Amino acid sequence: MYRQPDEECDSVLGDYPVEDKLEDVSRGICIARMDSLKAWCFGVMTNHEALLRLSADKNDHLAVASLHDNNAEIIRTTVMRYFRTVTGGDNLEFALMQRMADHARFYKHSEDADAWLARCANTECDRLRNEAIHDKANRD
Repeated sequence: MYRQPDEECDSVLGDYPVEDKLEDVSRGICIARMDSLKAWCFGVMTNHEALLRLSADKNDHLAVASLHDNNAEIIRTTVMRYFRTVTGGDNLEFALMQRMADHARFYKHSEDADAWLARCANTECDRLRNEAIHDKANRD
């Protein structure tokens, strides 16, 4: 919104003409629309928004990409901690993101999105590691 000059701060709220007030409101609406448009065009969304979109449609590629971009370092370190490898890390990250998208339907609106993501990433990495161990044991 727009900041009043300091010399106008001493006046009473009703001292400004109606046109100035309407201009401020329309400017604020325009800024909000631009922020929404920017988020839609450039795929910028918060973890909470992405999880809500994934809870409705697990195949929402924009939401998955936003989650991965927002949490790339956390995802990478979690994969490294469970698998202790750099090779194949992209495939593991992709599998992890798919599983997190599948489980987004269990995300509650009132939950903290960052805590849910960390908990889900740990759980799914643990499952992926156990499945890999089980598959390797069955091959031998």
